[in-house]
Amino acid sequence: MAKKEIYKYSLEFGKKEKVLNYACQTYQLSRPNKVGSVMALIRECQPKTIEEWENWYFKNAKADGKIHSK
Repeated sequence: MAKKEIYKYSLEFGKKEKVLNYACQTYQLSRPNKVGSVMALIRECQPKTIEEWENWYFKNAKADGKIHSK
């Protein structure tokens, strides 16, 4: 029986992955009110590469959350 090739589409985080998972779960960082409407932004941008997405996101994405001022 031939081995199936496994394709990974995400980056390797190594030992930091447990810390990232813990922080996301503890502080609910993956909730829509924290992340925003990322899927809508991805559909709007239609990126071909991660670099294209990062550049577009940091130029165009705006937070709808609270604005802290002094």
